[in-house]
Amino acid sequence: MIKHCNGRRLIKALSASNDWLASKMEVVNNLNVFPVPDGDTGFNMSLTLKAAVEATKDLKDRDLSSIAKEVGTSSVMASRGCSGVILSQFLVGLAKGFEGKKRVWCCLSISSIFTLSTSPKVAAYAFTLSGSLVWMWHLANSEEHGCG
Repeated sequence: MIKHCNGRRLIKALSASNDWLASKMEVVNNLNVFPVPDGDTGFNMSLTLKAAVEATKDLKDRDLSSIAKEVGTSSVMASRGCSGVILSQFLVGLAKGFEGKKRVWCCLSISSIFTLSTSPKVAAYAFTLSGSLVWMWHLANSEEHGCG
């Protein structure tokens, strides 16, 4: 069981997430029904996350704080569509939670960072409807379903 997250583990987790999302892109595209079933949610999230992961490859400083900051900044710059913007704001929230840290202990630290990640800016951008990205982050942060 993983008990902490450091820079190396964050890169691995984001890289694995990127690979999974790329492999399930069409499934995510087909799930998209709100606000308009335009079928590009998986594509937009995948491009955004891919750019964030690629940005970590050139970093000389491999500590958690530096990596998270670059991931947040890169994802904002590369975000595509509503889903990409929402994902990038979540990653910016992670960077704020990891600021100044070389490692964090799971699951309590990650739970508090989920709270930071669902900032008022994100909540204002996306309606918190059942099944939305913001709804899932709130669910993951709840005591009943997640680490909260």
